Amino acid sequence: KEKYIGQLASNPLARALRVDKFTVAALEATLQIYLEEGEAPLRIPTMQMLSEKVEELERRARALMGMIGGVPKDKLRLQVIRDVSQAGGGSLPSVEYPTAAVALISPSLKPEQIEERLRMGKTPVLGRISQDRFLLDMRTVREEELAEIASAVALLSAVP
Repeated sequence: KEKYIGQLASNPLARALRVDKFTVAALEATLQIYLEEGEAPLRIPTMQMLSEKVEELERRARALMGMIGGVPKDKLRLQVIRDVSQAGGGSLPSVEYPTAAVALISPSLKPEQIEERLRMGKTPVLGRISQDRFLLDMRTVREEELAEIASAVALLSAVP
């Protein structure tokens, strides 16, 4: 309605946050999915990630460890752990989700060094540091990404 559009247009944020017709179309399409009962967790990637069961995440973590394979334990230890994820600082800052992660522990590299090497590699791999371990949280890893992540981690263990 014109009344509401006028109020929105007069807001100082309107100048900084100009929304074009493509943004409005994408927002409309997303909201339509939410209106279709049960569709959001199936069709919206973030909702898919947030609604996955921890058992599936553990299965994916074990699959990743299997793909990484024969990494010498004196270079890198891998461990499947249970942890918690957060959806985001702005949208759901205090909501935690149970998750499974692969912890990477090295006797010669600090977690920050593991993080930097993986992030700066040919295929950037992002994780987080928790309790002096670098974690690959399976809630944010898709099945089709496992092989590429495994290759990046295997390369990490080859570096002195």
